[in-house]
Amino acid sequence: MPNTSELDQDTLRSMKSWARIVIAESLDLPPEKVSYDQDLSEIGVDSLVLTILASGFEDDFDVLIDPYWLVEYPSLNAFFENLPGLLETKASDGI
Repeated sequence: MPNTSELDQDTLRSMKSWARIVIAESLDLPPEKVSYDQDLSEIGVDSLVLTILASGFEDDFDVLIDPYWLVEYPSLNAFFENLPGLLETKASDGI
């Protein structure tokens, strides 16, 4: 798993774009209808979609996240702005 220093801006941008596409496909929406700033629960993102995202982050980017983080930071922008710190805290806690 990459450490937080390996999550550069290009990787974070790729992850954010990928997440937008997965959300759109899961909700049968065009990707442009998924705003990076909107609350994901307001467009119908549920626990199943959060689990799909968490699994995909691990499978495609080798980044293990807690799906709850997507609830705590409910927009894609908020989540990705906080992701490096969340991963750093997780690593320092030995999780």
